[in-house]
Amino acid sequence: MDPRDSKNLVQQAGTGDRDALDQLFARSLPRLRRLLALKAGRALQGNELDDLVQESYLEATRQFASYTYQGPDSFFRWLATVAQNRLANLQRMAAAQKRDVRREVPLAGGGSTIVPGAVDPRDLGPGPRTLTVGVEQAGKLDAALAQLSPIDREVIALSRVQGLSLQEIAEQLGRTRNAVALLLSRALRKLKALLDDAQPE
Repeated sequence: MDPRDSKNLVQQAGTGDRDALDQLFARSLPRLRRLLALKAGRALQGNELDDLVQESYLEATRQFASYTYQGPDSFFRWLATVAQNRLANLQRMAAAQKRDVRREVPLAGGGSTIVPGAVDPRDLGPGPRTLTVGVEQAGKLDAALAQLSPIDREVIALSRVQGLSLQEIAEQLGRTRNAVALLLSRALRKLKALLDDAQPE
C-alpha cells in the first residue's frame, strides 16, 4: 500500500468513515488470516478461523479510536494485536470449558457448546473470507501450517506475516540471530514439503 494512501485512509476512518476502515481491513485481511492460522495451529481451521477474523474486525472497529498512525504497516500491527488478544481470550475460554463442562450449553442445532454469555460466532454472519480469492489453496495452506510445530508456526508468523527482521525475532524469542535464521529456513522447508505432498498427482 502506498504510504500516503494508507495515511489518508486512516485519517478518513478517524472521522467516522466506515468505508475507509473497511478498505484498511480488506487490505490487511490475507495477512491477518494467515497470522491467526499460524498462531492457532490445529485449534482453529476453516469456518472457525473465519469467525475469529470477523470477531477481530468487529473488536478493531470498536477500539479504532485507540489506534495511532505510526507508518504504513502500523495499522496491520495494531490489528494483529487486537486479533491475537481475541485469540488468547478464546483459548482461555476453551481451557475453562475443559475444566468445567457443567457450564457448557448447547448451541442451536446441538453439537458445539459455548460458555453462557459468550457470543455465538455463527450469529455474526458469514466471515469476510468471501473477500479473498483462492479459498481452496488457502485451505491447503491452513492444513499444512497446522502440521508444523508451534515454534515453526511462530517464526513463520513473525517473519512472513508480521514482517519482523531476523534480529527483532531473535530478541522476541530469546535466541541468536543465526539460530532464528536456521529455524526459519527449516520451518519454510518443512512447509514447502507439506504443500508439495498435498498437491494432486
